[in-house]
Amino acid sequence: MTSRTVSPIKIVNNQIISKNNDDKNKNKNKRNLSTSSTPPQSPSYTAAIKKAKSFVTPNRFSVLSVDESTIENLDVISDNQNEKQLNTTNNTPKTILPPPIFIKGVLNYMGLLNQFKHTIGPNTFSCKSTPTHLKVQTDTPDNYRKIIHLLKEINAQYHTYQLQSDKPLRAVIRNLHPSTPESDITTALEEIGFTVRNVTNVKHHQTKTSLPMFFIDIDPNGENVTDIFSITSILHTKVKIEEPHKKRQIPQCQNCQSYGHTRSYCAYPPICVKCGENHLSSSCTKSPDLPAKCGLCQGAHPANYKGCAIYQTISRKHNNNISSKKAQQPPPHNLNLNINTNPEYQQQQSGSENTPRSPKHKDELLALLQNNRIDIALISETHFINSTHFYLPGFQIFKTNHPDGTAHAGAAIIVKSSLVFFPLPQFQTDHIQASGIQITLNNTPLNIFAVYSPPRHTITLNQFNDFFLTLGHKFIIGGDLNAKNLQWGCRVNNPRGNLLHLTTQNRNFKVHSPPSPTYWPTSPRKRPDILDIFISKIPNSFHSLTTNLNDLYSDHSAILLTIDSAPLAKPKQPSLILGQMDWLKFKSSLDNQCNLKISLKSPNDIDEAVHLLTKSIQEAAWSSSSPMPNTNSSINLPLHIRILISDKRRARATWQRTKYPSDKRKLNNLTNKLKRLLASIRSDNFTKRLVSLSSTDNSLWQTTRKILRTKQSVPPLKKSDGTWAVTDLDKANIFRHHLYSTFQPHNNILTPSQIEKVNLSLSHPLPMTLPPKHIRPSDVEYAIKNSPRHKSPGYDLITAEVATQLPKKTLLLLTHIFNSILRLSYFPVLWKFSIIIMIPKPGKPPDSPESYRPISLLPLFSKIFERIILKRILPIIEANIPNTQFGFRHNHSTIHQVHRLVDKISYTLEKKLICTAAFLDVSQAFDRVWHEGLLFKLKSILPPYYFLLFKSYLENRHFSVRSGFSLSEVSPIHAGVPQGSVTAPLLFNLFTSDQPTTPNTTIGDFADDKALLAIHSDPEIASNLVQNHLNLLSTWYKDWGIKINETKSIHYTFTLRQIVCPPIFLNNVPLPTAQNVRYLGLHLDRRLTWATHTHNKRLALNNRSRQLRYLLTSQHLNLKNKLLLYKLLLKPIWTYGIQLWGAAKKSNLNKIQIFQSKCLRQITKAPYFVSNDTLHKDLAIPTVQNVAKTFYKRTHSKFHSHRNPLITELSTNTIPGDPRRRLKRTWCHDLLI
Repeated sequence: MTSRTVSPIKIVNNQIISKNNDDKNKNKNKRNLSTSSTPPQSPSYTAAIKKAKSFVTPNRFSVLSVDESTIENLDVISDNQNEKQLNTTNNTPKTILPPPIFIKGVLNYMGLLNQFKHTIGPNTFSCKSTPTHLKVQTDTPDNYRKIIHLLKEINAQYHTYQLQSDKPLRAVIRNLHPSTPESDITTALEEIGFTVRNVTNVKHHQTKTSLPMFFIDIDPNGENVTDIFSITSILHTKVKIEEPHKKRQIPQCQNCQSYGHTRSYCAYPPICVKCGENHLSSSCTKSPDLPAKCGLCQGAHPANYKGCAIYQTISRKHNNNISSKKAQQPPPHNLNLNINTNPEYQQQQSGSENTPRSPKHKDELLALLQNNRIDIALISETHFINSTHFYLPGFQIFKTNHPDGTAHAGAAIIVKSSLVFFPLPQFQTDHIQASGIQITLNNTPLNIFAVYSPPRHTITLNQFNDFFLTLGHKFIIGGDLNAKNLQWGCRVNNPRGNLLHLTTQNRNFKVHSPPSPTYWPTSPRKRPDILDIFISKIPNSFHSLTTNLNDLYSDHSAILLTIDSAPLAKPKQPSLILGQMDWLKFKSSLDNQCNLKISLKSPNDIDEAVHLLTKSIQEAAWSSSSPMPNTNSSINLPLHIRILISDKRRARATWQRTKYPSDKRKLNNLTNKLKRLLASIRSDNFTKRLVSLSSTDNSLWQTTRKILRTKQSVPPLKKSDGTWAVTDLDKANIFRHHLYSTFQPHNNILTPSQIEKVNLSLSHPLPMTLPPKHIRPSDVEYAIKNSPRHKSPGYDLITAEVATQLPKKTLLLLTHIFNSILRLSYFPVLWKFSIIIMIPKPGKPPDSPESYRPISLLPLFSKIFERIILKRILPIIEANIPNTQFGFRHNHSTIHQVHRLVDKISYTLEKKLICTAAFLDVSQAFDRVWHEGLLFKLKSILPPYYFLLFKSYLENRHFSVRSGFSLSEVSPIHAGVPQGSVTAPLLFNLFTSDQPTTPNTTIGDFADDKALLAIHSDPEIASNLVQNHLNLLSTWYKDWGIKINETKSIHYTFTLRQIVCPPIFLNNVPLPTAQNVRYLGLHLDRRLTWATHTHNKRLALNNRSRQLRYLLTSQHLNLKNKLLLYKLLLKPIWTYGIQLWGAAKKSNLNKIQIFQSKCLRQITKAPYFVSNDTLHKDLAIPTVQNVAKTFYKRTHSKFHSHRNPLITELSTNTIPGDPRRRLKRTWCHDLLI
């Protein structure tokens, strides 16, 4: 340690004078001892020094109260913080005066003064009076102790602070091993000259594990104690010693409940924090059911409520005091320390006109939400329309537009995405628009609505009552109702305000109005008033505070409502991998838990083994993963932006107060400057993100996925009784009930004779057979390694990533279970349970459960076992699947099936014939497969052990629906092939494999999509051919419980002749006709010109291009990535089926070619004189016509060696049948030339 000498500071005539005045100018870091903010050399500074009569002290104690003594000490707090920084930087010992003493209730000042003189002498103290206190400042600690002793003797009421000499110097040692004994640390520090009072190891606040961090208390009376922060090594360990983090909250006394001091140095009468009476809080007998009472402001809340008006006043004065030293910080979330330390629920409502429409207002609104840490924003008069897309990062937006669909009126609610909430049904009328959500505060469901009521409509009392009846039992609404009433602080009453006041009085609602006007008209003939209010019906235990916000630039100022309760945060999705995985530990843990000597001789043994295996994997994964630390998701604005926001806020308040044109110009300048800076920050961030995008680290695809896949929340669902399901649990149960009714066979179609026939066949005994071949561990390992990596797991949370890390012992156990399943022909119950999530269907009403598509999530090991079994049974069942079925078969695609139909239609057109077709729509084909009928067919195809295995596989299946983070009740499945399973498509193909056929019709099957074609020169005969086949199919469908949706099926005719084919019927219902038909993703028109298909593809390309435009046109994204985006996200849209429609006329191909040329020119920003041919050559992008030829040649080259004879027939170089070329048309076979 090095010693330093500095000029001591002494007290002379109640002023601080340094012997080394010359050092003042040399050391720029030294604190100016004046409390004035003016420069030392200014005349005002000299006048202030001459005028000062009070005792100026460099004390470091934060004295805060509600009187003038507190206001005076706010300046002292700021100066002392600078002084502390100076002492830390320069290591300069300085004489520190004792803390001041604040005495309350002094009636005889002279008598008290004489007692002080008699006790410590006449020239050892100074006094200063305020309206409520007498401030006493002593010169030495001994005199300070004597005064305290005297005040205790006379029972005076006072408060003070700890002596600096009694307060140890606290420091934090980092990077020192937690097992280091505290006594060794003390010895090491004392050897280098420090006197250590205490050493404490710091423990984690949750896990209570020791951290490499120690608190040390150093005696401050030693020499050069601040050199402790210069130490870099202790006990042969590199360490870092620093000051502890400062507490930012204003201290509150637990004795008198006042702010600015603590209980240890308080001699005031006690005040209860609960009831406000003069007794200790620990001895309070108030019932919890009675409302609390603040002992400071007499409000209906505890004294430690941070929304208390006293605390808010002190907090604002404290923040204003330090704003001259640094930018004003955003107001903190209130904390209810008696309940929890989570941030309070905050919402903001703005009636600003047209606020969220343009990007500049969007930046300003986002800055407001982030800077004020607002959880829910209620926006009035949004001017949105149905096509408006408004996005704020970290928030979800729900809007209600005006019913007429034009850009006026409307309301929207903006909610933090991290909160648990549920959207509520919209209230949408001409006179009121409201959008709401439901959250839970203190286990109380609370509905929150943003509302707007246009002023041009006359609202009646009944209309107000009808609106409030839809809000629920507990609610808060906020917005611009254009209602004025003197009861909530308005300047005048208006008729709507009188009606609203009458409604609130009759229904016992509470109106929360801000302290200042919210409407600031620009016209000097109008006066400011309150238009934006909150109306609530909430429990009395919720304490609220309403304040004004001047951040937004609008004729309406925002208001802030703060409630002392914390909303629930969304939990994380359950997963086995919580963070960084230690796979070696995972494997070791599984090896220790797995027991290969288990008995697997009965179905119960298999179920128990599956349960233990699942449990072991879960426990091993959770114990081997280190949870990721919670990251702070809040976005802090730069310092200069926060300063500008504070300046703008003050300028707005000044203009609202004065209405001077000069103040208005200043506000406009600050507003425009803030908008430019916010736009610049957004642009810079966007540029950095684009520059960092790459196809190698998946960042490029993550960005495009966010653009193309808009995440939609499930809105409220309408129940059968007309009410709404709002919560996730209610939605899940509605979906469960819908799916339960779906997973049932069509019993109304099945005939009793058919049911008896099937049941009789299933009751017959099975023949004896040899046992199946055992499964090898290598088969299991191969199936696991080839499983998709990014599939969602089932209920057991086991993913392919976890399964690939299983040790050999666990793989042996899994193989043992698989072989036992084969041996006993029993499928485990746990592997037959599925979690179902619902995905909305595009273009369907979102409030109906029928508008959602179920997606089943099954356990991974059940899929692994199915994949192994499927490989074994495919050779057995392949011959039973008809050649016309192309769905879910190896080397069969939709293009192959459509190619067959296109060749038939081409033959028809060349031969001047008529091709009439029926395209059938099967209703819920996979979900309503009759289990007994499927087993009837499997029994005649599969060996007995596989038949019994699939019988167990289909029986006793159950499901549960997941909506959000809630699961519905468990329900059984009585029909359908297991969705999401590996064998489900094969089982469906087997179930439909014996459909009747006729020699005069062409059949095209792809899973449940069926097409029937008949060709003839006579339209009546062509229709009769199809009709005869439909009659056979109708009987077969009834026998096996399959229902055809006649209204969605289509009758279509392909011909060049101007005739109409007679209608055809299914179940005595005529099939509807259409202008064109869509089959397997391709649009077929009457003359096969592909005009409709290319038109629809161009519309889809335009829509996708608009979504990706800012990426494709950005100068910060390199050309390689732009071309990659085009090839992978735009080109596949039009290349699907180009083997067939690529032979269309040039006018139709040009629709796609023009789009590609425009897109390439947009990507490269090529000037007008660069031709499209040059662009295609330089970028190595083939034209649409060349792509068509390349694709068809590649597809055609595989036809001749295909195992399906129907596909082999397509391998000819001309249309099958080789008709005479009559038309000047190009068919797909011509692309070979």
